[in-house]
Amino acid sequence: MTCPAEKLLPHHVCRAGFTLIELLVCITIIGILAAIVLSTLGHVRNLADISRCLSQSRSIGTALVLYANENRGNYPTGWHTGYQKSWGQDISSYLGINDFASNSMARSRMFNCPSIPTSDLAPSSGKSTYKLNEYLLATSPKGKSLNSGEIVERNIQTIQNPSRTILVAETISVNSDYFISMGIAGGGQIAFRHRATPVDYPTYVTSGGIGSYGKGKASVVFADGHARALNPMDTLPTDILNPYIP
Repeated sequence: MTCPAEKLLPHHVCRAGFTLIELLVCITIIGILAAIVLSTLGHVRNLADISRCLSQSRSIGTALVLYANENRGNYPTGWHTGYQKSWGQDISSYLGINDFASNSMARSRMFNCPSIPTSDLAPSSGKSTYKLNEYLLATSPKGKSLNSGEIVERNIQTIQNPSRTILVAETISVNSDYFISMGIAGGGQIAFRHRATPVDYPTYVTSGGIGSYGKGKASVVFADGHARALNPMDTLPTDILNPYIP
């Protein structure tokens, strides 16, 4: 800034631009506004992820109900030596997937929450972040192994409280689509995991129990068809998973 010569007076000082303090104040304000915007965008993105995952899990739940309606009320079979297909294969046609192979769950984003980066999925093997309630799958009789050759079907009419019985839920483990669990030692078994006490739960949930992939809330579909995004801790009561508890 230049002061006209004719207007210069003794002791008059011309100010040029902003002072250092003013610049620091402006920078601070801009930083605060940027932090607010980034925080808002992160929250909106998180809500969008929850909504997409919830919509996807609801579609899977609907497909399971349609399958049951066309199969005498019975839910799909958990992998068994006498029935070596995954539940994903059983319901794939209801999801518009007509070229489903036994290892296609990882390739189909329908079976994995949209918030999971593609790089975290293994394309060479069947993977799914959605798990079924093991109490509802047709599997071996109690006390017998998967190699027993016997299968006990689970009928939709046996559910005593459909609105409180989890049918399918999101987990933070991405394991084989052939199994409803990876065994007690390796994780999985969402129903088993929810027998843990609240104190133990934080360690149990990382082993394959109900959980979300960085969103805070997990997508859960109940046997009556309604879906909700829940804090994993809210799904802890055993009766939410086991429909055979009075």
